[in-house]
Amino acid sequence: MKKNIKIILITIFTILSVALISFITYKLLDPYVINIEISEINENNRVELTINIKSFFNDKIYCQITEEKLDENNWVLSKNNKCKFEVDAGNYKIYLKRGNKIINKTTTKKVEINKIISITPTKEKIYLPVNGKEKLEVELITLGDIDKTLTYKVEDENIAYIENETVYAKKEGNTNIIITSVDGNEAKVELIVTNLIIKQVINNKKAKLTCQQYTEEEAHLLDEILFDRVNSVGYATRASVVEAARFLTMSLPVKIPYFFENGRLNNHPGRPKADGEGRYYHKGLYLSTDKIEEITAIKAGPAIWGCPLMNYQTEAGFIGGRKYPNGLSCSGFISWVLYNGGFDVGDSGAGDFTYRDDDLCDLGERVELTYDLMTSGKVKVGDLIGRDGHIAIIVGLDENNIYIAESLAAGVNVETFERYRGVVDSNLYGYIMLMDSVYKEDGKLTTMWDL
Repeated sequence: MKKNIKIILITIFTILSVALISFITYKLLDPYVINIEISEINENNRVELTINIKSFFNDKIYCQITEEKLDENNWVLSKNNKCKFEVDAGNYKIYLKRGNKIINKTTTKKVEINKIISITPTKEKIYLPVNGKEKLEVELITLGDIDKTLTYKVEDENIAYIENETVYAKKEGNTNIIITSVDGNEAKVELIVTNLIIKQVINNKKAKLTCQQYTEEEAHLLDEILFDRVNSVGYATRASVVEAARFLTMSLPVKIPYFFENGRLNNHPGRPKADGEGRYYHKGLYLSTDKIEEITAIKAGPAIWGCPLMNYQTEAGFIGGRKYPNGLSCSGFISWVLYNGGFDVGDSGAGDFTYRDDDLCDLGERVELTYDLMTSGKVKVGDLIGRDGHIAIIVGLDENNIYIAESLAAGVNVETFERYRGVVDSNLYGYIMLMDSVYKEDGKLTTMWDL
């Protein structure tokens, strides 16, 4: 009997001891984080973070990852002793919970995401004349602290080369510029080097445009280049108007002829309604016959620039009743420049009429051309300059000179005057239209073209 009691007591003691040891072990041996794995950056530009857990008992283990305080509603149940999260870059605290018990120990993990998201050139195409140049501009979007160095390569180095992110054209042809980041991302820019344009320079002795001098394909390419130039500096800004004027006067290897207009699209006493005859109030250049489809009103035309058109004026060497190459009158040139620069002011003339307020000399703030005005600092490239019956535009200002683009009997030219007294004393112009109220914004304005 005593022996049986002893056995029972030993058994009870053993069971209690095992239970006590198990209880103490359960209390002491909490799960813990073995390691933390970070996967590659996914398509959402985030990483998958995996917490590997060591658990001694078959309990439900929960994980939470946070940059701030614990959130009792944000626990994730582990599966196979793993918890997975998708996170952005940051410095995270990692918590574990067994049952209702939050493990006091925490671990932290700094998640770094270093990646170049995109390389985006500001232009898909670059157009250059032979010997021209242009600096490449690239928008680089990155995550984290990554080397932002880019390398540039011209596929056909016979056509162009690159130094300090600037491409220099050597000969006519098409190629690509490849831009590569340190992690192997690439972007491509198409480069077109063409003899259809020249490096901008004043040359009033250029030959005049001849009839159908350009093919339809060449004319459309010239339109593309014009639009590229205008958009690059900010469409519908002062700079875009200046670029349109510089393009027509200096980027073309030929001169657009002067032509006394046969009429305008705007109603005007004594002027018939005519489109494309000494004027061209449309986007682009009037150099290909497919543009005739745009013409809405005809008097003697249609005829593209450079092709013969009946003239009705006897003035400045023109004889009425004879045909001359179609081109632009002075106000036709300025109207075209404004319209292609992004300002629809109407197909307007340059007359100084008190009974009209829709001519070009009614734009902006009209100020008498004086020495004081020219030294005031108020005059900017893009301002209009003229006299009654004539209008022009200022396309350049340097320390000594003012450069004025206009269409006169000799054709569309850029004239140079001494900046201060020279232009005033010439008596060729009487006022300047300060155009800030029209343009509103300057865009990427330059006081001189790239010499």
